[in-house]
Amino acid sequence: MEAQHKYERLFDLLKLDPDNLALRRDCVDAAVQSRNYDGAIAVAEAGLLLSPHDDMLLFGKANALIGRSEHHSAIGILGLLHALHPENAAIGQNLALCHYCVGNYSDARNYLEAVYADGERSPGVIRLLVSSCHHLGLIDRAVTIADENKELARKDSALAGAYALVYMDDSRAADAARCAAYSLRANPRCIDALLVDATLRLASGDVDTAKREFEDLLSVNPNLGRAWVGLGSMALLRRDFAQAKLDLTRGVESMPNHVGSWHMLGWTHLMAGELDDAEKVFNHAM
Repeated sequence: MEAQHKYERLFDLLKLDPDNLALRRDCVDAAVQSRNYDGAIAVAEAGLLLSPHDDMLLFGKANALIGRSEHHSAIGILGLLHALHPENAAIGQNLALCHYCVGNYSDARNYLEAVYADGERSPGVIRLLVSSCHHLGLIDRAVTIADENKELARKDSALAGAYALVYMDDSRAADAARCAAYSLRANPRCIDALLVDATLRLASGDVDTAKREFEDLLSVNPNLGRAWVGLGSMALLRRDFAQAKLDLTRGVESMPNHVGSWHMLGWTHLMAGELDDAEKVFNHAM
């Protein structure tokens, strides 16, 4: 509410002095802070007609585009600003965020590694870097970064969830369980942490709790591949091959590059006696 009042006050002043670029920049910032992204873009674009290369107005417009989830458009602006100001950590971080949100994990990682090398250790940057490496299959690098910044997981639920997931995929069950617990204490609905908790419960034989958690996760996000793989694994243990194939197929559709899930689907076909289908799946995994 305070940010909205600040924006309205600045906007009224701007009407009286529309050529005041400093006032216009403050107005854009206040609009972004109050989540009035349309207003921020309108004010920024009007200022850019007066000063087309104003870095702060361009950055403010990019932030508003991020707020509207128009990440591709924001990348165009931020890429230009980064070329002019490669030392600016805020530009690099926002550029990394945009690339991450559109699935360009390699580009996101490059920008994040640069700010990490410069000493940036905020939980948001660490989480995106660990997660980008994880998406790229760079488990060793993701784990190294997590190990270098262990204490941060105690203070940030999303970061602890990201750590838990990468530790689980590195077969470090104790570390995964610890980080999942950190995360769930602060946020009982953290998806990454719940996935880890459900998977570890399944591994320990607590099938009922694991099933409930996987199903709860899918009620929130029906395209959560790891939850489908979890249910498929449970069906496979029951030797319900038909259900296992359905669930695991949903899993690999959501995570087409997750080799372990393809292996699980291949074993399901193999145990069902469907040798030709098993061969196709294993060859795809290779």
